[in-house]
Amino acid sequence: MSTDEKIPLMLEWYQRILQLMQEEGITKSLLYEMTETTNPEFREQVKETFEMLKESEVPVLIMSAGISSILETVLRKETLFSSNVQLISNELVFNEEGGLEDILPPIIHPFSKNERALGLNQPYFLEISKRRNGILLGDCIGDSHMADGMPNPGEILKIGFLDTEVESRLDLFMTHFDIVLCNNQPWKLVLDILSQIGNDKTHQ
Repeated sequence: MSTDEKIPLMLEWYQRILQLMQEEGITKSLLYEMTETTNPEFREQVKETFEMLKESEVPVLIMSAGISSILETVLRKETLFSSNVQLISNELVFNEEGGLEDILPPIIHPFSKNERALGLNQPYFLEISKRRNGILLGDCIGDSHMADGMPNPGEILKIGFLDTEVESRLDLFMTHFDIVLCNNQPWKLVLDILSQIGNDKTHQ
């Protein structure tokens, strides 16, 4: 099935999820309470990486097909939502009573997580337009296209994380990413690359 054929099914799936959440009586306060009481596990050295990027004032863009309020709450809870971090994800629409009404369009799904689809006129993209190089991290094939539409792109190092069905999917991942880390490997490589870039800039 081609990507063009998958997209309508993906949008239909999101609408079905919205309907199920409404049927279950999910409210704004309940969603916040559920998020506050969860304890998400991050890969090793993710927090150290965020700290390094914050100290170096390096922009971090998180594109997610999830729900922005949940992700932002988790990031703030772990003190990772700093001024250099920008989150682009799906926003839920609630009524005055806190009832769930809709998902704010456009719906962000695995096949629309890229700069071309989301629009380069957003303030964040205009702000970083002079930055031509970057590191892209993702855990699905669609993530490898997240930098598509980036104006005047330079070098984009793509690192993929493959944690399930490794043997059957590794070759496909290797065609889309420059580096593939398998079986829940920590972020040590990412941290080492960023550290080396920082050291090179310091000694220039």
